[in-house]
Amino acid sequence: MVGLGAGGISAMQLVGTVGWAGLQFTILRYLPAAGPHKRLLLAYLYGAGGAAVVLCAMAMVAFGTNWFGVRFISANTLGGIVFCVSAIVWFVFSLQDAALVAVRRSVWVPVENALYGVSKLGLLIIFASVNSPWTIFGVWVGASLVMAAAVNTYLFTQPLAPALDSHSDLPSRSVVAIYSTGQTGTALLAWIPEFLVPLLVIRLLGQRENAYYYAAWTIGYSMRLISINMSNVLITEAAHDRAAVPALLRSSTRLAAVVLIPAMLVGLAVPGVILGIFGSGYEAGASLLRYYAISLVPFSIAGVVIAIDRISGKFGTAMLITGTGTVVTLALDLLLMPNMGISGAGLGWLLGQTVAAAVAVASYRFQARRPAGDLTPQRTHGKRLSRRSIRDAVRRP
Repeated sequence: MVGLGAGGISAMQLVGTVGWAGLQFTILRYLPAAGPHKRLLLAYLYGAGGAAVVLCAMAMVAFGTNWFGVRFISANTLGGIVFCVSAIVWFVFSLQDAALVAVRRSVWVPVENALYGVSKLGLLIIFASVNSPWTIFGVWVGASLVMAAAVNTYLFTQPLAPALDSHSDLPSRSVVAIYSTGQTGTALLAWIPEFLVPLLVIRLLGQRENAYYYAAWTIGYSMRLISINMSNVLITEAAHDRAAVPALLRSSTRLAAVVLIPAMLVGLAVPGVILGIFGSGYEAGASLLRYYAISLVPFSIAGVVIAIDRISGKFGTAMLITGTGTVVTLALDLLLMPNMGISGAGLGWLLGQTVAAAVAVASYRFQARRPAGDLTPQRTHGKRLSRRSIRDAVRRP
C-alpha cells in the first residue's frame, strides 16, 4: 500500500510541475515590480497555473493511472476528484515559496518547510493504522493543505511591501502571459532529464542500479540547489532594483565560489563515504557522484546566463540553453549507459551541462557585442541596463 501511495504522490507531483515549474520565475521576476498590484498578480498566476494543473490532472486520471500503476486514483469518480483537488493544493504549496522570496519574506521558507515535515509526521502517526494507498497520499496532501492555507492567508492579508511602494513596473497582462508560457516551456525542458533518466536506468540497467543512481542523484541535486537558489535570489533582487544587477552579479559570483567549490571538492574526494549513508553497496555510485560534482561548474555558468535572460523579461536564451543541455544529456545517456552503467548517466549529464554552458557563454558574448539599442534595455533611475553594461561591470574589480 505504501508503494501505491508513493506512486500516487509522484503522479500528483508530475502534473503539479506543469503549473509551478515555470510560474515560479514569473513570480520572482515580476512580483517585486508589481507595486500595489502584488496580490492581484499572485492571484492571476495561481488561477492560470491552477487551470493548467487541473487539465493535466484530468488527463492523468483518464489516461495515465494505468500506465503509472496507480489505478486506485481512477477507481471511482470521487478518487478522481480528490486527485485533481490535491494537484491544485500541491501546485499552490510548491509556488508559495517563490512568492515569499519575491516579497522578501524568505526567512519564513525554512520555517514553513520544517513545519511541513512535522505536520506530515504527525498525520502519519495518526493514520498509520489505515491500510490504504490513500493514507500516505492523504498525509502529503493534508500537510500541504495546512501550510498552503497558512502561508497564503499571510500573503493575501498582511502588508507585502512598504507603504511608499506605490510604483508599479509591471508590464501588460499579455507580456506577463507570454513570459510565463516561455518560462514554463524552459522549466519543463530542464526537468525532462530528472523525470526520464531514472526510467532509462530501469529500462537499460535494472531496478538495483536505479537505487544506486537515485542515491547519487539525490546528493548531486542537493549541491545543484545551492546554485539554483543563488540564481533565484539574483532574479528577485534585480527585480527590486535593476540598477543593482552588476553589483549583484559580482557578489553572487564570489558567494558561489565560496560555497560551491568546497561542495565540489568534497564530492570529488569522498563520494563513497557520502553515499555510504544510504547503506552498504551504494558506493557503486561514487563515479556518478564525481561527475555530478564536476558538473557544478558548467551548471552554475549556464544558470547565471539564464538568470540574466529572466531579469531582462525574456526566455529565448534560457530555452536554448536548457533545450541543448537536455537533448545532449539524453542522447549521451542512451549511448553511454549500456557500456558504462550509471557512470554513463553521470558523464552524459556532465557533457550535456558543459555544452549548455558553452551555448550560454556564446549567447551572452553575442548579445554583449550587439548595439545597446538592439537589446531593448529597461530604464532604471535614468540609466540604461544592457548585457554589455553588466559584462563591463562584472569585469571591473
